[in-house]
Amino acid sequence: MGRPAMKIFLSFILVAAVMLVPTVVMASPNGEVVLEGDSVTYEQESGLAYAEGNVKIRYSDIRVWAVKASYDTRSSKVEALGTKESPIVIIQGAQRLEGQTLKLDLTTGEGTLTEAHGSYPAERGNVYAKGGVVATIKTKSLAEAGWVNKVPPISKIKSDRVYKWERTTLTTCPEPVPHYSLKTKKIIVFPGYRAVATKPRVYIKEHFLFTYPFDYIVPLTEKEEASPLMPTFVYDSDKGVGLSIGSVYKAGDVYGRWKAYYWSKKDFEGALQAYWAATSNLKLFAEGDYSWDSDRDEKRFRPKWGAVYDDGSWYARLWWSQAENVTVEKALGDTFKGTLWRKPEFEVRSPSYELESIKSKVTLRGLWGEYETSAYDGSDEVSIKRTALGASLSGGTSLGDVRPYWYASQWHYDYSGAGDTQDVTYVRAGVAWSLGKVDFASTWARRWVWGDSPMSWDDYSDSEAFYQKVSFPLSETWRATVRWGYNLRSEDLEEMYYRLGYSNNCCYRFSVEYRDDLTNENDDWAGFVFVLDAFPSNPFFFNTRTIQEFDK
Repeated sequence: MGRPAMKIFLSFILVAAVMLVPTVVMASPNGEVVLEGDSVTYEQESGLAYAEGNVKIRYSDIRVWAVKASYDTRSSKVEALGTKESPIVIIQGAQRLEGQTLKLDLTTGEGTLTEAHGSYPAERGNVYAKGGVVATIKTKSLAEAGWVNKVPPISKIKSDRVYKWERTTLTTCPEPVPHYSLKTKKIIVFPGYRAVATKPRVYIKEHFLFTYPFDYIVPLTEKEEASPLMPTFVYDSDKGVGLSIGSVYKAGDVYGRWKAYYWSKKDFEGALQAYWAATSNLKLFAEGDYSWDSDRDEKRFRPKWGAVYDDGSWYARLWWSQAENVTVEKALGDTFKGTLWRKPEFEVRSPSYELESIKSKVTLRGLWGEYETSAYDGSDEVSIKRTALGASLSGGTSLGDVRPYWYASQWHYDYSGAGDTQDVTYVRAGVAWSLGKVDFASTWARRWVWGDSPMSWDDYSDSEAFYQKVSFPLSETWRATVRWGYNLRSEDLEEMYYRLGYSNNCCYRFSVEYRDDLTNENDDWAGFVFVLDAFPSNPFFFNTRTIQEFDK
């Protein structure tokens, strides 16, 4: 019963099933399976359909291409075979898998693919998995399958299937021999959300570096952070030269990140963050860092804890902190470093409201908190309650090769018990443009302040500054950036910033940064920034601070 390009439509609707296989009552999902091939045969007695040569199977949103395939109409099971030259290809949405043999139960959703490799969409580009066996189940069957200790919020998984890879390699590099990779016994992929690798071994090209002691999270969404698991050197004018390493981790239901430093002047510092998802929008967190404070010249443990609500539009946070190390760059040449207790602080932020007519968006914010910190003159500790209401407007547009950008905010602070109020208006405007391969950005920033704060960390003053940035290529892979900051009120050059960046034009980029503070504070620092191109919204910083890029 074979002939070229013949199609057999196998309906899961009982009436159609009886017409095709009169003696069998179907017990399969509703839907239609389409089997195509150069040669297609169907055995009515056994209920088996076979296809060979340029085989294509269509079911729901799944597409399968193979050399040979069979479909059992009674059990609703598909088996397919490929070769190294013509592997099986499975596409569901933006996910693509390839392999040698496929077994798939359309009723339960369970299936396996051998000698598998494939890709899953990330924020930009893809995450690639290669080697071993991949199994799949329906997302709704996760709890029964026992693949994970706790099932993540189903609403965050952007597919009706979840995948388990065994003995495989994970990377975001598309090269045949990737620039970096993680090799692991097991990876669970939640499409559109995250992939979790079990204690992976880290490789640079084909060279083994070390084994990571925790389950490692690879984000498939821009809301999560990625990190390269690599140590590097940093510099701080107060702490000296340091060695830093840190990463994300997962341990059971808890996930987070850790970071460790060793400084030439201040020895060891470390930080650990832990998060637990109570619901799809609410997570509880606890953080602790052991760090030195320049204000008190002491090293101690500094805990934080609280809850965060984020439904993608509204954001709220309630949290406590003890002896929190706070660095606030209030203006060019004016940086606060000190210690703060939050007892607690509550923050709420509205969605961003688009103003299409002026190419801008508006966000509203509110704050309430009780704080203990140093007084304005730094002599005494004060305990203050603060209420704040604010709004910000930001935007930008393109006028050919010229790109104007702007930002403005208005805040009103009320300090209960102290009888003080403070109103702060901040405006920033600039323009970015290019001349050939050289990029320029010029930014003017102005702050107006009325009133005072009884606390030093949020007591602002009038300021006005101008920033100029120039970025130029050194080669196809290296680029240099210089930015200077000029205080228009004191008419002094108060900041120089230098960055040397590298991009392999494939999967990652990094930069070495140095900030030279030319004021009397001499607040110099240096650091390293690593960005996986698949996750550009989540750079990994090996430093406590980074420069503010006004022209993004």
